[in-house]
Amino acid sequence: MFSNTADKALTLQDAMSTSLLSTIACALLVTGIFVVWSQWKKGQSSPLFLTLGWALVGLATPFWILLAGPEFGITIELILIAIIAWTFIFKNSDIKPLKPLTRSNSATINKNSKIKVSTQVILVTFLCPLASLLLTMLSGNLLPVALPSQLVFEALAFPFVWGLLAIWMCYTNRFWQTSAVIASLSVIFVAYLLW
Repeated sequence: MFSNTADKALTLQDAMSTSLLSTIACALLVTGIFVVWSQWKKGQSSPLFLTLGWALVGLATPFWILLAGPEFGITIELILIAIIAWTFIFKNSDIKPLKPLTRSNSATINKNSKIKVSTQVILVTFLCPLASLLLTMLSGNLLPVALPSQLVFEALAFPFVWGLLAIWMCYTNRFWQTSAVIASLSVIFVAYLLW
């Protein structure tokens, strides 16, 4: 009766109203996130319930794709996951007034630590994003896919690579060596992309 899966999806979308699709998608998302959040709140999480929660979130994805298409459907779903999760967290959080920090008796802080922290902030906000942008552009150019798919990969991979480089930069014991490695990799990536 149907020649391909696109006809089946179109028929499913025609058979179900938009409000029904969005209700099902929202119900699956809220239920899945609630299951995951409740396991997180307990402290001892059951792998079965975590898998069930994430499976419910995953089951909501086709409904969002039917509603808004692949690009916007997944984007809407990710935004709603964050909103729902933060709602659960804020609703059940115990807000206490902040206590003032006690000052240590040593009023002077080592000048080298000030320089290191300032340099760390600059490198995490400027060097790490530059290196991650160049790395994701280089990786995207090497992929055997069309240019739009490369751009999607680069846009999705960029924040993860930036985060990894920033974590590496903040937690390394060899700060200056790590900075030199990331800076030299950035120069190599620029040379390769321009070549």
